[in-house]
Amino acid sequence: AHACAAAQEAHGRAARLTLAAQLGHTLRVRAGISGGDVLMGVVGGQMSAYGLPVNYSRRLCDAAQAGQTLVCDEVLRLAPALVSELCPPLDLRGFGDDCRAHRLLAPAAAGTRMKVD
Repeated sequence: AHACAAAQEAHGRAARLTLAAQLGHTLRVRAGISGGDVLMGVVGGQMSAYGLPVNYSRRLCDAAQAGQTLVCDEVLRLAPALVSELCPPLDLRGFGDDCRAHRLLAPAAAGTRMKVD
């Protein structure tokens, strides 16, 4: 639910950026969120995550339209209060042509805010 809240907040912040409006452009964010076990460790001096959920999130993000957050079934199982709609089957590279995803419709639970320093 925290990742979904952060994605929804990123959509809102992008819409409120004044520089983009001054330049006559609209900045829209795409997000893909998956759930599951990942391996994490420091590689090349930076923290990195590896595993199927990381790759699946990337593919969901690639498939999302501007302004959309796509989530997998596992995310909805872990956060059943999220409001979403089932997308038509997606063809996600490396995962096949019949992948299920849901478009997040409503903001995630209140009280979770992304902080930017």
